[in-house]
Amino acid sequence: MVDAIGPDGVLVLSYGLEISLDQIRMDLDELARRPRGAHLGEIPGSLLLDDLPEQWVTHYDYEFVYRFRCTIERLRLRAVHDLGWDGTGGYVRSVADDIALYIVMETGAGAVGLVHEENETEVEHDWLDWYYQLNGEDDRTVPALYSSLPYLKADALFIREGSDLHFDRWFNDDDALLPFL
Repeated sequence: MVDAIGPDGVLVLSYGLEISLDQIRMDLDELARRPRGAHLGEIPGSLLLDDLPEQWVTHYDYEFVYRFRCTIERLRLRAVHDLGWDGTGGYVRSVADDIALYIVMETGAGAVGLVHEENETEVEHDWLDWYYQLNGEDDRTVPALYSSLPYLKADALFIREGSDLHFDRWFNDDDALLPFL
C-alpha cells in the first residue's frame, strides 16, 4: 500500500481509521442509551452524521452505525494485511465501503494536517488523490453523494429507489469470494 499512496497517504489512512472508529464508538454508546429506532439525527454533536448523505438521516440507527463500524474495521484489516487489494484500485467493494473510505481519508487528512503542520497543505491537497488511488479512478459514488459543485449540491440530489447508490444497497458486496473482508 505504501507503494501506491506513499507514507503520507498511509499516515492519513491510519489516522482516519482510528479517529473514525473512536467517533463511531461514541455514537454507538449514545444510541444504545436511547429507545430502539433512535437515529443519529437525534444525537447532538454526532460527528458521523455530518459526514453521511443527508437524504437518509432517519435510517442511521444503531444497527446501521454498528454495521458501518464493521465496514471500517474491514477496511482496516484490508489495509493492515494488504488483503484483496492489487494496487490498482478496488480496495472498496460496496457503496458503504466507498463512503467509509471517503470519510476515513477526509478525517485522517484533517488530523494529519493538525498534527504535522509542515505537511498540512500537501495532505489537504493529496488526500482525495489517495482516496481515488485506493478506490479506482472510475468512482461515481462520491461525486454523486458528496458533490461540491455549487450548482450540484449533494443535498439537492435525490437518489431514487432502485439506484445502485440508494441506501438499501449500500452494503451489497461486489465480491462474493471475500465476504468477510
